[in-house]
Amino acid sequence: MKNLNTQTLNNAIVDRFAPQIIVETMSGDRVPADKVVLAGAFAYDVLEPITVMTLEVTDPNGAFVTDDNGVVLDGTQDATKDAPFTIKELGDYVIRYVIKDGKGKTDTYVYAVTAKDATAPTITLLKHKESAKVGETVELAGTEVADNLTEECTVVVYVFGPEGANVKVTEGKFEAAVSGVYSVRYMAFDADGNYAFAFYDIDVK
Repeated sequence: MKNLNTQTLNNAIVDRFAPQIIVETMSGDRVPADKVVLAGAFAYDVLEPITVMTLEVTDPNGAFVTDDNGVVLDGTQDATKDAPFTIKELGDYVIRYVIKDGKGKTDTYVYAVTAKDATAPTITLLKHKESAKVGETVELAGTEVADNLTEECTVVVYVFGPEGANVKVTEGKFEAAVSGVYSVRYMAFDADGNYAFAFYDIDVK
């Protein structure tokens, strides 16, 4: 302490800066069975030493993730060490780093790794006719659709006439009004937006 013109001056150093953390993020879309390696983080502080730097990872259900070495990433894991883990289900995996300096000041860094379904459904056309007569009501092929996750996929069907115009389909049938080749196109979607195509032609005479 010093006095200047009866004013008391305090020369004590005051730490007004929180510590900072440096993280190599592994964000982006993943699929189940992907392996993610969370590289060890770095941290620095202007005045105080870093006393705590931890890592927490939760799965899409909010449960703590156990890494591939058997370590539970529950916020007590040393964030300076690599933490490899395997994606097991769809959804957001939330990664949270926390650091604290000697004065109790903290910094937190949070991001997410998202696991999505990237597998398209399969679509199989059942027995169908590939020729018809002009004026005939043509029944379109039935389909069998399978997906790795979605129980019931959405299937849409389009019929294009000989000139390329869209032909009206009613209850799986269309009217072959003119001669020529009609193109039948199927598209199957799963709940995550993955899709598959199938098609065939019908020759109308």
